[in-house]
Amino acid sequence: MRINLKLLLKAIKDLKTLKMRVAMLTGDSNRVAESIGQRVGISEIYADALPKDKEVKVREFSTIGPVAFVDDGLNGVPALSRADVGIAIEARTNVAINEAYVVLTNSNLSDVCRAIRLSRAPLSNAREKLFWAFFYNLPGIPLTTGIMTPRLGWTLSPTFGALVMSLSSICAISNASRLNFARINVWGNPTPQICSASSNINLNISIKETKMKKT
Repeated sequence: MRINLKLLLKAIKDLKTLKMRVAMLTGDSNRVAESIGQRVGISEIYADALPKDKEVKVREFSTIGPVAFVDDGLNGVPALSRADVGIAIEARTNVAINEAYVVLTNSNLSDVCRAIRLSRAPLSNAREKLFWAFFYNLPGIPLTTGIMTPRLGWTLSPTFGALVMSLSSICAISNASRLNFARINVWGNPTPQICSASSNINLNISIKETKMKKT
């Protein structure tokens, strides 16, 4: 797999801005690995790693936090399977495609950063929905049950309640529609790339169904 070092350098910087810890696991010699690491900004390097060694190291990283492992699938299938999120980039084997959660059909590592942003956007959206759900329902439930009527005389008419619920649905739908304009690319093109409903095609990303991990 041929990698453009300039694009790789930008991708590594982008991953670090996403607060990702970046490490290199490679079967190349330490001299070659150190040379590439210095050029692309990776200081944590594990060279001369066999496929089994990569799987062991990913398991070690998993004790610290969630791990995403990116590989072309030739020698990293065990590690792809062990990682919390296995990302096969320009996968050449069916085994790698089957074991990975995300399959990138080209060698552009910037798509890894886009995939991360694309996955974070719905989570952020869900948190906003949860906040507004509590904002609407926490004051509304005491009013609808009549708890405040004896003391304060506050009541909530059915008409007003129906209006509020309709407004809540409109807000939820409008908030979900914002995902169509999620910014998932912060460098490279002068105009940031916009995520559309068919982002998996535009980014050449294939996201597979979640499967149970073997421990």
